[in-house]
Amino acid sequence: MFMDIPDEAVSFLRNIGEMAVVLLFFEIGYELNIERVKDLAGFPLYLSLLEVIFAMLMSLGIGLLFGLDVVSSLIMGISASFSSTVFTYKLLEDAPPSRNDVRELIYRVVIVEDIVLVVSLSIIESFLTKPAEPIMLLLPITLPLILFTVSYEITHKYLRKYVSNDDNSIILVIGYGLLLSYISAMLGSSPAIGAFLAGLSFSGTSRELVDKLRPIRSFTLFLFFISMGISFSSHDISTNTIIFAVIIAVILVAIHTIATLSASLIMSGLGILYGLEAGIYLSTLSELGLLVAYRGVQLGLIEHRYALSIPLAVLIASITSAFMASRKTHIVIKFYRKTPNTLRKTINIITK
Repeated sequence: MFMDIPDEAVSFLRNIGEMAVVLLFFEIGYELNIERVKDLAGFPLYLSLLEVIFAMLMSLGIGLLFGLDVVSSLIMGISASFSSTVFTYKLLEDAPPSRNDVRELIYRVVIVEDIVLVVSLSIIESFLTKPAEPIMLLLPITLPLILFTVSYEITHKYLRKYVSNDDNSIILVIGYGLLLSYISAMLGSSPAIGAFLAGLSFSGTSRELVDKLRPIRSFTLFLFFISMGISFSSHDISTNTIIFAVIIAVILVAIHTIATLSASLIMSGLGILYGLEAGIYLSTLSELGLLVAYRGVQLGLIEHRYALSIPLAVLIASITSAFMASRKTHIVIKFYRKTPNTLRKTINIITK
């Protein structure tokens, strides 16, 4: 390690970090708004699923080529499959898309991917409690459905009327999120998915309340990343390990970019030009992939040198996506001109 940090401090940071994860998933659920779930069907759902399939297949093939086992390759694939909500929204602000339907599709896709990623993390974390029982894979699906049904009834009948944008409401929603995360953990599922369901139950109430929660979540999430860094630094990180991690990170970014652009061209419903533009905005890499890698290391499912590549991949993807978004018109036109007419017609027929 670079410095000698007391075990008590490391444990404290880890506990605070776990709370940050709970607040993060509560916020994701809160912003989703249960009333908009029906709008996620169709092209946004198909695009997200196709992107995940492409990324998982490529990661599996390359992982096996590098000597990884199937489980490790799939974890790397999950980390390379999703776009970052935070970075994507930032791109939309800094370099707005050409049309509103492109923006709306991007919003819906990142929401779908957040949901899929929550479920993925829930499945991975279920191994922490019952790793030896395959039947426990059913719990991340069945138990959350039951928990959400009960939670939705409670919040809509009793709690939602007390939610505004004051400090008491912050205490109420955070306390409720922590309660559901605890209940979810007690039932053998993921604490994160319990918090997500709590946020989903409260969604559509006070938008200002989310803005007040973000500074708390950002600070605790910062501490969580520090604890992750301390965990990784406890291993022997040589120059060769860093070089290896950078190479894997570049490969993951390439996989995610190819998967995103391909899925957007095929399933966006916007045609070749605007489908490619949507893919450029979605080429960011989700920071939640760090949680996937961290859980994988905790379970011994993946080596730390591979997990180390995930934060590097997130950083590289944020830089490359910002560059592509700033030059999106040039990139789209250049791609269009170099595409054979037959392929243009085929893609336009598929996407419309």
